[in-house]
Amino acid sequence: MKRVAAAIFVLLVAATPVAAWTETYCWATVTGATSYKFDSTIDNGVTWITQQTLTVPITTPAVCPAGNAGVSFTGSATTLILFRVQTCNVAGCTIRATSGLWHNEAWAMPALPAAPTGLVVN
Repeated sequence: MKRVAAAIFVLLVAATPVAAWTETYCWATVTGATSYKFDSTIDNGVTWITQQTLTVPITTPAVCPAGNAGVSFTGSATTLILFRVQTCNVAGCTIRATSGLWHNEAWAMPALPAAPTGLVVN
C-alpha cells in the first residue's frame, strides 16, 4: 500500500506544471535611504517574505530608468504574487504603498482588437 501511495505522489508531482519566469521591478529612490527590502506574499498580504535586501549604493538592472532602484526576480508560482518595497534607514523601515507591484504568471493580457476598417468621415 505504501508503494502505491508513493507512486501516486510521484505521478502527481511529475504532472504538476511549473513555469519559471523572471521580471524586473523598478522604483524611485528615496534620499536618505540606506537600504530597500523587496518582499513578496502569495496569501494576499497575510505573511510577507523578504526576497532581497538591497544596500545603498545599489547596482540597478540596466532596464530601470536612471535614478531608480530595482531588482530582477525569478519565480515559479503560477498564482497571484504581491510585491512590496520597504525603504529603510537608521530609524527603521517604511512600506512604500506607491511601489506596490503584483505578478500572476497564470494571467495573460488579452490581445488588442483589430483596427477598424472601412470608416468614412462625412
